[in-house]
Amino acid sequence: MNNLLENRIEVENDQSSRPTTPHMQVIPANQSVESWVWLFVNKQTRYCQVIIEDKGVRRQCEWSCQKKTSTTNIASHLRVKHRIIEGKEEAEVINSETHNRNFPLEQSKINRITYHLIDWLIDDMQAFHVVENRKFRNFVYELESFYSIPCKNSLYKKMSEAISIVEQNLNESMNNTHEINVLDPIASDTETRWNSTFFLLERLIYFRNTLSILGNKLALDPDRTTRNDGDNLKKLLLNSDNWTSLEELILLLRPFVNATNLTSGSLYPTLSLWYPTLYCLQDYLENIVHTITSPQIIIVCNEILASLYKRWEIPDELGCIASLLDPRFKFLKFLSPIQIENTKQNLKNHIELLETPNTLPTTNFSDNTSMFLNFFNNNLSSQPPTSQIDIEISLYLQLPALSVLPLNHPHYHLHDPLQWWQEKRTTFPLLYRQARRFLAIPATSVLSERLFSDAGNVITDKRNRLNPDTIHDLLFLKENDHLVSFYED
Repeated sequence: MNNLLENRIEVENDQSSRPTTPHMQVIPANQSVESWVWLFVNKQTRYCQVIIEDKGVRRQCEWSCQKKTSTTNIASHLRVKHRIIEGKEEAEVINSETHNRNFPLEQSKINRITYHLIDWLIDDMQAFHVVENRKFRNFVYELESFYSIPCKNSLYKKMSEAISIVEQNLNESMNNTHEINVLDPIASDTETRWNSTFFLLERLIYFRNTLSILGNKLALDPDRTTRNDGDNLKKLLLNSDNWTSLEELILLLRPFVNATNLTSGSLYPTLSLWYPTLYCLQDYLENIVHTITSPQIIIVCNEILASLYKRWEIPDELGCIASLLDPRFKFLKFLSPIQIENTKQNLKNHIELLETPNTLPTTNFSDNTSMFLNFFNNNLSSQPPTSQIDIEISLYLQLPALSVLPLNHPHYHLHDPLQWWQEKRTTFPLLYRQARRFLAIPATSVLSERLFSDAGNVITDKRNRLNPDTIHDLLFLKENDHLVSFYED
């Protein structure tokens, strides 16, 4: 009798070998509040957990029901499909505490499997109803027969827990250091994909020797058609001078790929990097133009350099303020003295606009001289008082600048601008609030474009009725999945 109360009940259900009068498995009457059917059907997911053997293959029963289904109908399924019935009145009453089903899997193991299941659903943008697919459930059963797959509602609940954890981690820390992922090379020039031309040329250089060997091999083939293909390939291949020009072009464009990756990050401030990066690109082009031998590539280099000078002749106000508020670039060595002073003044204007109360001075008509006294004190004083804004900016610029370190450097946390401002928030309260505003601005549209691409992968023809809140939660978790580890040991 105890074998009938295991976590998984195995029933021989081979149609070919079933006797004429099948043997009915009798379950003693259950006098507790819980129905006896919940020994064989998961009360939460409403999936039958009886193990059957079908044509020599052991698998879990694929039957399920809705939550409003009565226990009578569930008992009917157990009786008809698995030959399991409840005992008569004279049967003994089983103590539910004594015969509680024991899960052979440890809870930590169950949690880890559930975590990886949710992680796969979110990262691969899978529909949650895939867990109800019969083939998927059979696949999971073959991998771990004692694991019970959660239902959709349970997964939604876990997703809500994950969102809460991510929001908590985001609030607790302003820094989550990860390495910058370099874009993988692609094999086509796509107009809407950044740096695709560079990757195409880079792949062409990579296959240079292979294409040359293939052309020679085809030219020696006995088949005439194959030899013609080899001749045509040789005509398409570049000559030595063209290959040299192509290599110099790649050398010219590679820093722009690195600059795109650097200013498109999501785990660190990017707007403050824009002008230092632009200044570095200009310096690189001015030096490399003297080492290039191809006349065509020299023209390309000069045109790119002229375009940079023309486009960024007048510095952008937001980018300069962001660099000023970055402790690594606050001295603005890439700007002229006049531009530096203009940037400081623009920062003061932003602070005054947001921090100064927008109230008009009140006039006391009983005192006709008060207007003149206020004007004299505020505008004609020989030594005007130094404002809090000037004091904070002066003290801020007196401190040494932070070093520029890569994210994977062991001491990056000591030179992280976000962490620096978090520690100095009480020393520079006005500048701290402005730093939070400007350093959070992305330098490029890569992140928004990536978000739209992810949204397109979620909203498909088969998933066109998703709730907007569900779409928001899925995209939120995908962008912040590195902050979710509530099931990992």
